[in-house]
Amino acid sequence: MRAVKFLEIQGRFAMQRGHLESPTIALKTWGELNTSADNAVLIFTGLSPSAHAASSPKDPSAGWWEDMIGHGKPLDTDRYFIICINSLGSCFGSTGPASDNPETQKPYRLEFPVLTVEDIAISASHLLDHLGIDQLHTVVGASMGGMTALVAIIFTSSSSPPPSPPWLPSPLPSNNLHVANDWCRFLPLPGRCRMRSPCARCSAKSFAKTRSGKTDSTTPKVMARLPVCV
Repeated sequence: MRAVKFLEIQGRFAMQRGHLESPTIALKTWGELNTSADNAVLIFTGLSPSAHAASSPKDPSAGWWEDMIGHGKPLDTDRYFIICINSLGSCFGSTGPASDNPETQKPYRLEFPVLTVEDIAISASHLLDHLGIDQLHTVVGASMGGMTALVAIIFTSSSSPPPSPPWLPSPLPSNNLHVANDWCRFLPLPGRCRMRSPCARCSAKSFAKTRSGKTDSTTPKVMARLPVCV
């Protein structure tokens, strides 16, 4: 858990199917946020990983995405401020079924609310508010994180997003949205969770046309096999 940072979301955190009182989000960061706060890359993890996606001076042990993050790598820490959050429901620092419920002073266990990828995406919006980031450069997700990233971008680009709770920053990430996720059906998320996700395959070109009616270099790109999350 070296180099892990923690953010407590103050007050009641509304979820799709319940709520948590002042949940904690575990995260790690690499690189530096620039003065205009527009070089942030947000990583959503897969089902089981922690926020330790790559090594750092404070924690030299190899991370689960070591080949992707670092000097001269695709997610270049010399250029970008990279944030990886540990999903709600996990056992790696974020509030999950093994955490104490402040309302009962006992572990949540089976009382932990049903968790959705929407809830994970929403929790990230609180972190970005805390960091003073109004617009992300890129959103990245691996496996389940790809589903979460897709949900985030759908709600961000929606003309009428749900009025509460807050969603990810708008406008859309200024560069590309890269979603690297697996085919899935009814995937059990950490803790007590479920999602309904009939799958569809969507290329960058077809997704761009769906959103804008045409394909151009300014349209956010999606490079993935994308589940339709509802």
